[in-house]
Amino acid sequence: MKGRRAGNGVIVAEVRDAEITIVGGGAIGCAVAYCLARAGYPDIQIVERGELAAATSSQAAGLVGQVRGSKERTRLAMASVALYSKIEQETGYTADWRQTGSIRIAMTTERAGEFRAMADVAASAGLEVEFLEPGRLAGLFPPLDTGQVRAALWCPTDGYLQPHSLVMAYARAARDRGVTVAAHTTLTGITVTRGAVTGIRTSSGSASTDMVINAAGPWAGAVASLAGAELPVVPVRHEYFVTVPQEGWHGGLPVLRIPDIRIYARAEVRGILCGGWEADGMSLDPREVAVGSHWPSHPTGMSSPASPLISPGSSPRSPRPRSVRYSADTRRSPRTAGSSSGRYPGSAGS
Repeated sequence: MKGRRAGNGVIVAEVRDAEITIVGGGAIGCAVAYCLARAGYPDIQIVERGELAAATSSQAAGLVGQVRGSKERTRLAMASVALYSKIEQETGYTADWRQTGSIRIAMTTERAGEFRAMADVAASAGLEVEFLEPGRLAGLFPPLDTGQVRAALWCPTDGYLQPHSLVMAYARAARDRGVTVAAHTTLTGITVTRGAVTGIRTSSGSASTDMVINAAGPWAGAVASLAGAELPVVPVRHEYFVTVPQEGWHGGLPVLRIPDIRIYARAEVRGILCGGWEADGMSLDPREVAVGSHWPSHPTGMSSPASPLISPGSSPRSPRPRSVRYSADTRRSPRTAGSSSGRYPGSAGS
């Protein structure tokens, strides 16, 4: 295989003719490349504008939760956990997977009822969950103030991983199976002949291909437009912060989710990684997103949230934001929010 070895250890090749071309070298793109190569597809290349895992994937919080609102989504998440649990044994590369379990906290009776419905879905999918008694909850998560807890749903097989490690594990395992990576290569066009994809055009030249798999995340809508297709993807900004070391926090604590106050948290070494589900998160107009464009750290011209969950600088002890990332949110129309984008088995979810 001709090419050079990048700093992440993955051999970088030139764009070439290939049966399958995957656009995007993040968690989804590299997971698809690995799974297809493992399934026996012999001729696959990844085309990535920058370095692998250099865009949104590496900035993710890395939470892996399986408790979902539908049986199908629960089974999809369970398939991810099954893969993470054996990826190092299967490939020789680690994703830094920590199966710490997770706890969902309900602070209202309405939320407790929602958790009971989710527990029923989990049971139908074969996922182990249980409601914790106060003493067990305190034992599993000593730093937690349980005074306002109405219900605590425990899933022992949940956990978290390091997203950059996951992407590199997929990429290296895919490389071992013959997948090539054309990094620092921007897609500029998709050739469609009589309704079928026949090639791609890039900043490094043109190539023939029988299939293009769009794994471009927030850029997926722009990539689809190159083939004359419309994909309802809206890039939405999300933030989390990491604190200095906190007493009682360590890497073995479960992941914590408290939907009534819209936050999640996990340990990051001895500190706290904490983020939130913004009710009105900032988003970019998808019509202004181009393939190869860069996201601003402090964007202008974005829709603004009603109020921030956390206001950095409000006190001397406030943590600084560590990550500003964009995720792809699918929407049925520009005015009506739909469900978040689906996850490919083996991608880092929340």
